[in-house]
Amino acid sequence: MWGLLQWLFDRYWDVIDWFGNRYRAAVNLLNNFWTWIEGKAVHYYNLAKAWALPKINAVASSAWAWVEAAKSNAWGWVENAKSWAWGIVENAKGYAWNLVEAAKGYAYGLVNWLNGVASNARDWLRSHLEGLINAAKTTVMNWARAAVDMVPSLRDLLTALGGTTLGRIVSLVTTGWSTLDVFLSDPLGFVIAYVKSVFVTLLCYSVAYGLGTVEADLPPWPTFGSGGNAPPGGGTWPPPPGAGKLGQPVVPLYISGYTFGPGHHAVDFGLVNGQQVFATHDGVIETVASNPTGYGNYMTVRGAHWWTLYAHLQGAVVSTGQSVATGQEIARGDDTGMSTGPHLHFVCKFNGEFVDPVLAIG
Repeated sequence: MWGLLQWLFDRYWDVIDWFGNRYRAAVNLLNNFWTWIEGKAVHYYNLAKAWALPKINAVASSAWAWVEAAKSNAWGWVENAKSWAWGIVENAKGYAWNLVEAAKGYAYGLVNWLNGVASNARDWLRSHLEGLINAAKTTVMNWARAAVDMVPSLRDLLTALGGTTLGRIVSLVTTGWSTLDVFLSDPLGFVIAYVKSVFVTLLCYSVAYGLGTVEADLPPWPTFGSGGNAPPGGGTWPPPPGAGKLGQPVVPLYISGYTFGPGHHAVDFGLVNGQQVFATHDGVIETVASNPTGYGNYMTVRGAHWWTLYAHLQGAVVSTGQSVATGQEIARGDDTGMSTGPHLHFVCKFNGEFVDPVLAIG
């Protein structure tokens, strides 16, 4: 049995050796075939290269000669086009210069005509306004003399009215007298400045509404007519009974612009740049901020029931979170933001509802 196994084991290795020899012979045959293929490929590549290279050189020489000829022709065309274009430019320059000279002559004539019209209009306006102004001066002076004659009676009347009412009347008279003094010192300049201010206001509103970027911050378009704004259905928005009265935000207190109404839940009080602005009720500074396309520099004060907004300020003199009392200075006035002149845009609410400041201020 052991001999049989030994014989089978030997035959196994004989078979393995036979297959190994056949494998190595096949590999050698494939290597020799691949070497033959490579040699043939290199040989035929060299033959093709030797045949094609002269042809390629000949084609390249012909193409280069054609390119040189095309360049020469194109350059000639470019030179001709330059000459033609330069001639057109020279002709256009001459034509344009003639147009400019003609336009200059027309413009000079128009300017001279406008100067003449403006001079005539100025002379006409001066001649007509001087008569009206002199008549107005005479009337005003007569009123002033009559007022002086009434001083004793007015003194008794003012004494009876009391300190608060007297202060308001004095403020009103002071403001009116100041305006009258400006008018009397330069009547024509006063009228021209007034007309200019109205024109500037209209121009500002035209630009702002035309751009459409600040509609939310603008009051309604001015009508320059009689009557005031009112809530829907007529009437006013007075504070509720028991709400008490607010203090004055500025002193003296006078309306210089829009009053309270739909689209403008505020009153514009007049002031000068840098004038003191006062808290109208006890509360805490809620907001100190700036909006260059609307309120400008503004601030809000929140109390137990009252909430107020002060806009177009020069700057605040208190800070957010600070407690303030009625009559305490909180800011200085100016005309920052979307404003056509120095004023205080004043808004007030009682328990979240808008209230007419004129009716709320004591």
